[in-house]
Amino acid sequence: MYEELKGAYVEFQPREFHLPDAMEHDFDLAKTPDDFVGLLLRYFPEVNSYILPSSYKLGDKKYHPTLPKGAVIGRFFVEFDPKTSGERFKVFEAVEAKLARINKQKAIAAVLDEAEKVALKGKKRRDEGPCTKRRTPPRGGSGEHDKYAAHVAKVNGYPSIKGKRTELTWTTADGASYPFDTFNSQNETEVWEVKTQHEWTSPLGMADAPYHVKGGLHERIYGLETQRLTGLYVATRCGLTFRYAVDNCEAYTGLNQAWAGLPPVAYIPAPGEKKVNCS
Repeated sequence: MYEELKGAYVEFQPREFHLPDAMEHDFDLAKTPDDFVGLLLRYFPEVNSYILPSSYKLGDKKYHPTLPKGAVIGRFFVEFDPKTSGERFKVFEAVEAKLARINKQKAIAAVLDEAEKVALKGKKRRDEGPCTKRRTPPRGGSGEHDKYAAHVAKVNGYPSIKGKRTELTWTTADGASYPFDTFNSQNETEVWEVKTQHEWTSPLGMADAPYHVKGGLHERIYGLETQRLTGLYVATRCGLTFRYAVDNCEAYTGLNQAWAGLPPVAYIPAPGEKKVNCS
């Protein structure tokens, strides 16, 4: 530029910004995995160069790095001191943890939105108001199922209920209701759904489930998911602590993976069965 202007006076105005704030600002703008990888490469040129490659392999996945619109790092050329890599990595870890929390919140919101649609059965608007509850006789199930429901209550230290076993049906103001299999009679906001003979939901069980699941695999999965979402909606609207209990380690693993903790699933062996190490 000096040569082009033939010796004219050129003033350079240096720019400064706080690196941790800039990183957090830029990563908040990232909308795609390619954006995220692009920022990672620009803020850590030690693993790349200052020019983003057209493709970059990270782990077993291939990305096409980009920078989100408005990124600070995209407007300035920055020469990093290698000694600051540790500080930059700490900021990156904090940003990554924040991003994970945001993604989890979005995933939860999406599930709850789906739960509302399923529970309201096409009704476009919910009605606000208090929930109601009533004890109801068991619907469906079997003798083993009812025995297991009573066992889950006992394991959790709930007071025994005299007379015939009952379920607890909670109903929202908009008419969505759910009969919970067992509950704490001293705090009826603690409710459970229990499952027995659900080994077919395990990762290995799903492989041959189409050949032996009664009623058809598609129908069983649809019914199980509809039940879960309806229970989630009622529990969310009524402020309940809602959990599933399964008597089988494999079923616990399968449902826990599929549902990602919505609702939480507990492995409680059936009466007389020894608990195995289940992760």
